[in-house]
Amino acid sequence: MAKTSFWTNVALQPKRKFRWVMTLGTSASGIAQYLIKSVTRPDITIAEKEHRFISHRFYFPGPIEYQPLSVKIADAISPNGAKVIYDIIRNSGYQIPTICNATTSVSKKKATEALRSVIIAQLDADGKEVERWTFARPWIQRVNFNDLDYEVEDIQDIELTIRYDWAEFEAKII
Repeated sequence: MAKTSFWTNVALQPKRKFRWVMTLGTSASGIAQYLIKSVTRPDITIAEKEHRFISHRFYFPGPIEYQPLSVKIADAISPNGAKVIYDIIRNSGYQIPTICNATTSVSKKKATEALRSVIIAQLDADGKEVERWTFARPWIQRVNFNDLDYEVEDIQDIELTIRYDWAEFEAKII
């Protein structure tokens, strides 16, 4: 019996890294999907707990920890990506310190309300969702507006780190 590659099965379609869209914020106060250049999918770590007994060690699974998402967006002139991100930070509770408002600060409630929604959807060749990750209570942990350089003609990027409490996965049946 001749061996055949599983790729010859036309019903089997692998997920492709370039077929995805991300929703970052809402349509009224978010980043346009076509400006999002790259994103990491969830990275989950299951902690371990050690138990020692005489000269033996036994390990048990502990709590789950979700690592932050890394997102890279193209900073367009219109819609202005830097302004959208800066507005999200300001709506999270950040204020430029003055004598009158030096006591206010960012809160989780304001930060999650400012960002609102983070969803990654992977697509098939017809543009239909095959899977969806929805992130619970996301907030922007870090923003890098990146450098400027006379020596290059690259598109300006903004890098975000997004922290969230957990992710929900939904596989779509095709």
